[in-house]
Amino acid sequence: MAGDSALTIRKVTSDSFAIKTTAAAYKRVILSSTAAVTIDVSTIDASKLVILLDRPADVKNPTIVIEDGGKYSAGSVGNISILTTAAGEYAIGPVETARFKDSSSKINITKSTTDTTIVYIEAILLP
Repeated sequence: MAGDSALTIRKVTSDSFAIKTTAAAYKRVILSSTAAVTIDVSTIDASKLVILLDRPADVKNPTIVIEDGGKYSAGSVGNISILTTAAGEYAIGPVETARFKDSSSKINITKSTTDTTIVYIEAILLP
């Protein structure tokens, strides 16, 4: 999709913590109705990857979709669709690369195109 954004994964170590970033801060991107967010999982163990969503209060109920990669063993299981029925923060994962990694070793996240609301996305890699 035009204007896709690559999301940088924030790594957390044992006995540490991660502070949620702000919209303008490093490693957090905006997911709009016209662009996807991609996460490169070619060099990590994505079974420890957690995707964080932050949906502001003044938006409709967008559906967030983690797309089926279609290439690997579980790639025919289908997408995960998360209807964000309330404002707030959502955590998804850990994600299964056999299901979601595409042939470019990326995980693709989109949102329903019926609205123009913004959802913020962040990815954290657990130790």
